[in-house]
Amino acid sequence: MIRLIDGLARLQGRLRGVFASAREGSGLSDMEHTVLAAVVEAKSAPTVPQIGRSLGHPRQVIQRAANALMGKALIVLAENPDHKRASLLLPTAAGAAIQN
Repeated sequence: MIRLIDGLARLQGRLRGVFASAREGSGLSDMEHTVLAAVVEAKSAPTVPQIGRSLGHPRQVIQRAANALMGKALIVLAENPDHKRASLLLPTAAGAAIQN
């Protein structure tokens, strides 16, 4: 099991290195890229808590990244009919273009 975890950590480092040049041009942090990908690739608009649970990160970490993405006009909030306080996250055309 330890060998598997070590192998996965090494693979993650290599993949980050391979895609570093693509990320540099966008000006986004790794977490911002991760949240943007979660929003763009979701089948239905997710909420911050849903992204946090699916990625295994605290809601606050996801919220900071989402706030930064909103500040860069890459995602927008939409009213959530199922919850008063947890807004839905939707990509803008610019946000979707970064992920494609």
